[in-house]
Amino acid sequence: MKTVWCVVVNAGILFPYRVIAIDENETVDELKAKMRDSRKIYSCSIDEITLYLAKKDSKWPESPDPDVIRFLRVAVYLVDPEEVNDVEGDPLSDFIDYVYANESRVLESGIYSVVFGPLVNMRASYQFKYLRKVESVELDEDGEDQPTFEVLGESPFVEMERGHSEPLQIRLVLTGRKGEMRVTWVSGQVFGPSVRFGTATSGLMERRAEATSGSYDALDMCDEHATTRSSVYFRHPGYLQDAVMTDLVPGTKYIYRVGSATGVSSPELEFTFPVALGDRNIENQRPQSFFVFGDLGTSVLQKPIDELDFDDRNPERQFNALDMVSRLAKWGDERTVMERIRQDFDESLREDASDDTPEYAAVVHIGDISYAKGSTYLWDQYGAVVQSVASRLPYMVGVGNHEYDYTVNGEGHDLSGSEAALSNGWHPDGANFGNDSHGECGVPYARRFHMPEAMDATSNPPFWYSFRVGLTHHVVLSSEHRCTVGSPMREWLEREFRDNVDRESTPWLIVHLHRPLYCSESYEGDHVVAKLLRGCLEDLLAANNVDFVFSGHYHAYEQTCPVFQDECREQEGTAQAPTHIMIGSGGAELDDVSYFQANWSRSRQQEYGHGRLHIYNASHAHFEFVRARDRVVTDAVWVVSNHNWNTSSARRRGRIAH
Repeated sequence: MKTVWCVVVNAGILFPYRVIAIDENETVDELKAKMRDSRKIYSCSIDEITLYLAKKDSKWPESPDPDVIRFLRVAVYLVDPEEVNDVEGDPLSDFIDYVYANESRVLESGIYSVVFGPLVNMRASYQFKYLRKVESVELDEDGEDQPTFEVLGESPFVEMERGHSEPLQIRLVLTGRKGEMRVTWVSGQVFGPSVRFGTATSGLMERRAEATSGSYDALDMCDEHATTRSSVYFRHPGYLQDAVMTDLVPGTKYIYRVGSATGVSSPELEFTFPVALGDRNIENQRPQSFFVFGDLGTSVLQKPIDELDFDDRNPERQFNALDMVSRLAKWGDERTVMERIRQDFDESLREDASDDTPEYAAVVHIGDISYAKGSTYLWDQYGAVVQSVASRLPYMVGVGNHEYDYTVNGEGHDLSGSEAALSNGWHPDGANFGNDSHGECGVPYARRFHMPEAMDATSNPPFWYSFRVGLTHHVVLSSEHRCTVGSPMREWLEREFRDNVDRESTPWLIVHLHRPLYCSESYEGDHVVAKLLRGCLEDLLAANNVDFVFSGHYHAYEQTCPVFQDECREQEGTAQAPTHIMIGSGGAELDDVSYFQANWSRSRQQEYGHGRLHIYNASHAHFEFVRARDRVVTDAVWVVSNHNWNTSSARRRGRIAH
């Protein structure tokens, strides 16, 4: 990720800014001398993406007329030279971010600044333009004003220093096979992509695994916006590289580097291969732990808490790309969920970590991944957001409505199976399954995330699959596909519980799916879906003694008691039903609605944050919700379970014999 220093100057007329090249050591007087040049864009030097706005005319009012200044903005564009003739729509409207001129900050001596960045290497050039919005009588398809823009100045193309071959968006993934770790990344077209790796103790990366390479096209997807060729909708996603490191030893730290024979390589990265499956020597080990959350996207908190004017009972919940500081500048904001996870993970790796410090085995992201909704560049930005964690810890995902839901053209495009494709997804009566993917219909999700397929040939990763780590067996389901008796996912789930779950080896059975079975927020359309999911799955989950059900979808946090058929089920502090934890608080705009009364609801918060699940032994687990804005644990629960409760009605109706 790189940045660029530029200057935008007021030349003393109504919309008069221009961009000039500067040296970071230049004085204000030297800058003023440059301002006397004719209005023109010169080159920008790569360093940090900061645009400096300076006044030439000292009579420029300190508080410009907002009705005038609101038409001025500095916008940033992606430019794909090879695709410039294929784009649809108005290129001037296709900026990926912008800042209004009146949102600049005063530095000194009449110089103002706006900030973009860090900018991700998306295998394209960046360009900055100073725009004036022109009033238009044209309306879009929704009857809204269709703005047009006049260019008052533009920068040259800004290239990334490491070029299009740079390997980015690096993620680790469990394969489901003994001693293996998958690594995936994105780059431009290269020759001989591979990963080199070795043990950290040796300091040598003597082993090499070749990568396969793939991609996808607008024609592979179902509908607009995903099929619209544009810098802000479909653009070439790069080449998705996929390699598997083998013969890894549990508990061993490895170093690795990805790259290609003809391009650049990544920095040296490291990971620790998770503890052995069924390892019960946990009394002599740190807790086996997992991060869990849903509904991330690429947004971050807009301002520090103490700068906001809001009711203390209602935490900040809005994201604003048009804030004084650009959205793109705040991925490293320490209050974001991914930054909080990174901090937790880094602390767990310290050499002086105590015996109680968690030993994290994986991240589980339960749907609504990037909120790209047809915009390829948002997949690129999402990959950059998670890389600091995902390149060092297995990153497992489940599908959400914003990756998959669609309404037309499924046949020949939907990769989740013919049944779903023929019906254009699942659309039960009264439920709110629409076109939330904006035509992606799961294609980018399926191409970008290679989840385990080894447990059962009838699994359907990344839509439904399972993986096992230490004392845990994880089942990842799709809430966007039919779960009724006889459906492909339901039949696979019954076989998974019957044939592959071994409570002696992995006593903790955990289910993840995007939409919750239990939530007390007042969203009527989603309540229809929750009741439908309970009708599909609740008996089966209870009959098989599922310990936890993690979900997202609602942009909030809620924890239930161990619950079955709307009733809490506990005996002398021991769970007798699954505990449901909804944690859709990863980054999308928080919910701001009321709750209905529910006796099974133990804790609920409309806050950003992530979950930490700690497995202490075969019978004791501890879950914590970490609030992002101050990194405080605001809810926690111990779950004690013998994994064999007596829910007789569930056993009769769950169709699984024990």
